[in-house]
Amino acid sequence: EASVTLAASDQLFEGRSQGPAGQSHRARLVALATLDAVSELLGQPCQVETSAIVDTGSREIAVTVLTMSVPRTGEQILTGSAVVRGDDADAVARSVLAALNRQLAG
Repeated sequence: EASVTLAASDQLFEGRSQGPAGQSHRARLVALATLDAVSELLGQPCQVETSAIVDTGSREIAVTVLTMSVPRTGEQILTGSAVVRGDDADAVARSVLAALNRQLAG
């Protein structure tokens, strides 16, 4: 189970997800919980295609790929990444927000 709380101004957005307990599923569960937290703000369906921590040699990067259904234009692929700064879950959440940046900014 993953739980994510995001703060924007004076509002809190909470999201949760459940799935397999294995380490290989952790990034996806955190990405799903992050997406759940912001789902009200999106106004359109969005799914986590994949989320993972990638070792680039000298750094670890969280990478997330989302699929959003956009009326009249169809499926849109969104990608986001974030440097891991000690906490994998935090980096995954930031990678989801990076992928959604333009949709959330309006």
